Amino acid sequence: ATELSKGPSNSNSSMTAILQNDLTRKYLVSYWVIAFTSVCQTETFPLFAMSHLGGLGLEEKSIGLVGTMAGLLFCIGQYFSFTQAMQVFGLVGALRFGAFWGSVPVVLMPLSLFLTGWVQLFYLALIIGSSMICNGVYLGCNTIGANRSVDASQRAAMNGLSSLGTSLSRGLGPITAGVLVAFSMTSGVIPPALGGWF
Repeated sequence: ATELSKGPSNSNSSMTAILQNDLTRKYLVSYWVIAFTSVCQTETFPLFAMSHLGGLGLEEKSIGLVGTMAGLLFCIGQYFSFTQAMQVFGLVGALRFGAFWGSVPVVLMPLSLFLTGWVQLFYLALIIGSSMICNGVYLGCNTIGANRSVDASQRAAMNGLSSLGTSLSRGLGPITAGVLVAFSMTSGVIPPALGGWF
C-alpha cells in the first residue's frame, strides 16, 4: 500500500530531512495531535467530575474508582483490541479507527449528568477505558507506520523527534484543559449548568 511505502532513500538524519518526507511528517504531526488531545481528556475528566457547577460533584474516592475500573478495562482489552483491529482493518484502517474512537466518545461524557450511583460510575469508566484502548491502538499503529516510512538510518532520529513533539504536546494539554474547564464553569459567559456540556 502507498501508505506503507518508504520515503525517499536518504541517509541524512537531520530533523529537516525527516520532516521533508511527507508521509513521515503526517505520522508525526498526527501523533502529536493525538498525544495533546488524550492528555486534555485525561486532565479534563477529574475537573469535570469534581465541579459542583456544571459538573458531577463527585468525591475523590468515586473519581479514583472510575479511574481504576477504566484502567482494568484498558489492561484487559488493549492487546486483543490492537491485534483484532490490525487483522480486520490493516495498519492504516486501524490507525483511523483508533484516532476516531479514541476521541469521539468523550463528547458522550456529559450524559453522565443524567445518571446516578454505580450506573454513572460504570458509564464513565466505559467511556474512559474504551477511549484509552482506542488511543493505544492508534499510537501503536502510528509508531509502526512512522518507523516504516523512513530508512533504517533515520529511525533513531525520527523517534527522537517524535518524542520531542510528544513532550511539547503533552505539556500543553493540562494548560489547555485547565483553561477550558475554568472558562466553561466559572467565566459567567457560559451558564454553569451548560459548562459541563461545553
